[in-house]
Parts: sequence; C-alpha cells; structure tokens
Amino acid sequence: MITDKEAKEQLSELKKMLLPEMLPDKLKYLNAESPNGINLLVEALNSEYPGLNLIDLIQQRIPKALKAGSKLNINDNGINQATQLNGLIQNIDALTHNLKSLTKPENKDEILVDNIISISIMIGYNAGSHDMKVNVERHANNGFENNVINPHKGGIEKAKKFEPAKKLVQLMATKIILNPKLGKISKPALSTAIHTVLQEFSNEGNNKNIETLKSYTQRCPGQGAIKGWIVKFEQNKDLPSNLKKPSHSKLVELLKIDFPARTIKKFLKS
Repeated sequence: MITDKEAKEQLSELKKMLLPEMLPDKLKYLNAESPNGINLLVEALNSEYPGLNLIDLIQQRIPKALKAGSKLNINDNGINQATQLNGLIQNIDALTHNLKSLTKPENKDEILVDNIISISIMIGYNAGSHDMKVNVERHANNGFENNVINPHKGGIEKAKKFEPAKKLVQLMATKIILNPKLGKISKPALSTAIHTVLQEFSNEGNNKNIETLKSYTQRCPGQGAIKGWIVKFEQNKDLPSNLKKPSHSKLVELLKIDFPARTIKKFLKS
C-alpha cells in the first residue's frame, strides 16, 4: 500500500512520460484514469505508416512533458548537460531533414538511408531513456529503494550495462511483430532468431570486445534473457489467418536486412 503523497508523485511522473501507455499496470495500480489520447499509440502502430506516425505522436507529446516539469538541460556539478529529451528533439529534427532529402532523386543513396535508420533507432532510445528516467530518478535522488525498481544495492547501475542490448533486442522484436506480412510468431521462435543474429554478429571480427557484450559470458545475450525482454510484446490479434508462420531462417534473414552489422554495432556502442 502506498501513501497518498507517493501516489501523487507517481501520477506526476506519468504526466512527464512520452508513452505512458507502456505502463498500463501502473495506471491500474494507482487507480488512475487513462490519459487523454491513450489510444493514439495503438492507432499510430496500426496505421499505414506506423513509423512516421509514431514519431509524430512522440513529437506532439514533448510539450506536455516539458509542461509537466521535464527539462531540456540540467546542471550537473556546474556543467550544463543536455537531457535525453533534448537529444530526442535533435534526432527528430535530423530525421525530418534526412527524409526531406530522400525525396530528391539525386540523394537516394544507401548512406542517406543508413543515416535515417540510425537516427530512427536513436529516437527510440532517447524516448525510452527519457521515460525510464522519469520513473526512477526521483527514487534515486531521494535514496529510495523500491523492491521492484531497485531490489539490490547498485541494481540500477548494473542494469545500465545491459540497456543497449535490451533496447536493441526489443527494437528487433518490434520490427518483426509489427510486420503485416508475417503470420503469428511464438516468443521462443522469435527469441531464438534474434539470438542467432546477435551471436553471429558477436563472432565476427572484434565485435565480441564491444563493452556491452563483455557483460555476457558468451559475448551475447542468452536466449533466456532475450525471451524475458520481449515476453510482454503482443502481436496483432487481427492478422489474416492465411499468413504463414515464418521459418527460423526467414526470421533471421529479415532481421539481418533491417539490422545489418553496422547498425547493430552503432546501437550497442551508443
């Protein structure tokens, strides 16, 4: 049972989030009414252009987060530093610029497309980092230890080591799950395919020496960890029944198209 003061502060945190829909259990736990526009995320993901509409939705919600108390810059020991929200705005501006350039025939090259992919990944990383920070920084600043957020001393710091890999895995899973041309895929099958792609990447050249991968015994997240990171992801229940379930090799092939080695490396080093 939480106090009224704690409930009020947690509701304040939800207002600062860009995608509070990602924490439905928190709304239920606090017995809070769903925020206005709670269905807009689902509508964006189910639209004809889910990527562009999702970015547009995040952009529309940035003023709300700022109004609720989020900041673009913070002063840390006398040093002015940009926040994740600031980085998010900059990456959205950069993506918009690149997309406009892509419409020009003379600029349709793989370098521009690669820039768009990397910027898009960073937008997701910035937005997710912002929302995660909103939900943990108050407890960290107050020295508050929560059984769920921080079960052991130093738990958050330890978890940071795995964040780049976790975010990458969840992005890979989302790309497959939201593909309207694929039939329903089981979590074990998807986690196995993602593990195959990451293990092959780790085995190439000096990739196993990337700092994030050093945290793993096999220099790659295990299938158990990958499955745990995507266990709550739900596939579209309205998929046509005539769509075939993709094979392991097909899933691996599709993942490698969207996440070539250079993209994986950029993300893990972010």
